[in-house]
Amino acid sequence: MVPAFEWKRYETAKPVIWVALVVIAVLMEFYCHLILGISIVYTSFSYLVIAIGGLWYRKGVVYMGAALGLLHIIDGYLLTGTFEAAIVMRGLMYFVVAVVIWVISGMAEKEHYALVGYITETAMRLKGPMNDISKNLEEIAGEIADEEIRAQILVQASHAAQASETIRELNHDIVSHATDIPDAYREYLLK
Repeated sequence: MVPAFEWKRYETAKPVIWVALVVIAVLMEFYCHLILGISIVYTSFSYLVIAIGGLWYRKGVVYMGAALGLLHIIDGYLLTGTFEAAIVMRGLMYFVVAVVIWVISGMAEKEHYALVGYITETAMRLKGPMNDISKNLEEIAGEIADEEIRAQILVQASHAAQASETIRELNHDIVSHATDIPDAYREYLLK
């Protein structure tokens, strides 16, 4: 798991990286297409920008694909004075790729929410019983006169306490990275 401070730094850097990539894609569009007259090879970079945008910012990727595609078509028209079929097809492919990435990232997002929900629910169900088992075993051990049996019970209490601590750490990691957990669950999981 990524430590919380690194996660926040990563989340802060994403918009900067995204904007830099978009600016580079637009500059490459103008320079390569309008100045050098190349309309094919550099377009692959724009697909990378669309893919990253779809993974990081799902909601805006279709607009980004449409904008980059339209920009490519307009540049082709400014360069040649006509709408060449190959340039229009490449421009439309930006949009198609953006839609496909939007759909795929939506599926991944749905799976992510389901997984976070499942882990959260499981952690909530285990947290209380594991704490109770550990405490109950310690109380029972205090009532046992036989030292060997008491030691075995305390070992089991220690195992239950360790499992409870692991669940607490899992809860902390879930809560620190997931923004979609309701506040009531968040408070309970952090106890």
